[in-house]
Amino acid sequence: MSAALTILPQSSKDDTNPVAQANRSPISEIPTDVLFAIFETVIMAWDAVHMMPAILCRVCTRWRDCVGKSPTLWSTIRAYEVLDLTTVLLEHEIRRVKTFLRRSQECPLTIDIAIYSYIRHEGDDNAWADSLLIFHDKLQELSQALGQHAHRIKSLTLVIDEYQSTTSILSGLTNVAMPMLTHWDVRNIYDQSWDLDEDLEDEEVNAHSVLLHPPETPEERWMTMCPNLQFVSLHAVPHHWPRFSPTNLVTLEIRMIQEKWRPSASALERILRTNAHSLERLMLSVALPPSISLGEPIALPNLEWIELGFTHTAEVVTLINAIEVPSLRVLILCDSRREHLPINLRDNRAFDDGIANLFAVLVSRFPLHQLTDMTLRHIALCPMPCASAEVLSQCMEIAIDFFCRLVNLNFLAISNSDVVTLDALNRVQIRVESQRPKFPVPKLSFLQITDTGYKILQFFLRQRLSDTKVYKPLKALVITMPNSWYQMSKWDTLNVKRLAQEVFPLVSRLTSDAERQLAAT
Repeated sequence: MSAALTILPQSSKDDTNPVAQANRSPISEIPTDVLFAIFETVIMAWDAVHMMPAILCRVCTRWRDCVGKSPTLWSTIRAYEVLDLTTVLLEHEIRRVKTFLRRSQECPLTIDIAIYSYIRHEGDDNAWADSLLIFHDKLQELSQALGQHAHRIKSLTLVIDEYQSTTSILSGLTNVAMPMLTHWDVRNIYDQSWDLDEDLEDEEVNAHSVLLHPPETPEERWMTMCPNLQFVSLHAVPHHWPRFSPTNLVTLEIRMIQEKWRPSASALERILRTNAHSLERLMLSVALPPSISLGEPIALPNLEWIELGFTHTAEVVTLINAIEVPSLRVLILCDSRREHLPINLRDNRAFDDGIANLFAVLVSRFPLHQLTDMTLRHIALCPMPCASAEVLSQCMEIAIDFFCRLVNLNFLAISNSDVVTLDALNRVQIRVESQRPKFPVPKLSFLQITDTGYKILQFFLRQRLSDTKVYKPLKALVITMPNSWYQMSKWDTLNVKRLAQEVFPLVSRLTSDAERQLAAT
């Protein structure tokens, strides 16, 4: 009796083997260099999980080998720390950061750290307050680990909610050479009033030693410690501005500084002059002293972007008069007083009577004819109801003249506008009958209107649509209503319906094809 021997094909055996099935999957055929590029893109994404390299290592052997042998995939270090009753999670995070530092070998580092402690221990008799000292000790341990690799830190972004955390996390970077550093971004997100002075210890103000010229150290030596620093952003962060030492900045951003800690006129002038040759973007928002007097005009030949925020126009008018910006392309203005305080639009005190003067100074000092992008946040020329018809007429003439000079402006964003500023876009300037009339912003293609009262918006749209053949059709119109507009007007169905009817024809003019389709229907 013979026994039949059946030999299965090799492929049939492999069908039951998960490893063999994975090896035959299409993704396994991706070349290693392409796979590495995909991993790098995923890890560098702004919303990537901070443990992404470790997660990729758990997928399969090939991925683990690819990630483990690629130091650059470990060079982006993100840490998110929250004050807790114990330090178990923080200790685990410190071990993870040390692993990333070790596996990144000698690659340039991108550090992104967020620390939240005040939101937990705010107030008296709080259980989290007892663990605050240990929490800061662990932050110093984390900082010491980073300090050992300071020579290869390329970018550092720090988000905090109290100044003491800044001192702890930056303690390991005091007076150390950081030759690769190009970006320094520190933001205090504690939502406190920017006109409230707070007593700060010297160590908290001196925490940013990377940006400071030590008194006992020659300035030439400091320049060799951070020679490539080009981007500095400080949000609600105190500083010793007379010792601010970067000299090759491309971008300088200073925001929401308490009046006590804002740079003086002399310190600001020194900062601008020492960086005048390289500065391309300048953002100063609630960061200027109440009174400022600068010397000779400061030429900023490469400046293309400027953003100015103020609580009173006097803060920025002197600065505008003191700088020369022949290459300016983007202008952003913000009345921070209207932005941060509850405003009653019918209260004349809510309007800065210096806005008209600000517009006049801009006309005389800035090359408005070459601007391509402009944003006006909470800028209001005239209170309503207006004090007199003469004041209303004067404000309207100022706004029309200002907008008519923006002959190359393509993008305009207006937030929380008053009726005069917005309606000036619909007016035509006729000075002499023999001359051709001038149109405000003749090349405007993209208009964005945000947080504007629906009655003001309704009036603007009605005026705009009444002369559809006069104005250049917009390529895009974006309207964002205030957060409370519906609650304020939900019973006023007639006006809301009219608003919707008036928005629709303007939106339909995005393209000529859309207009023809609408006409056909």
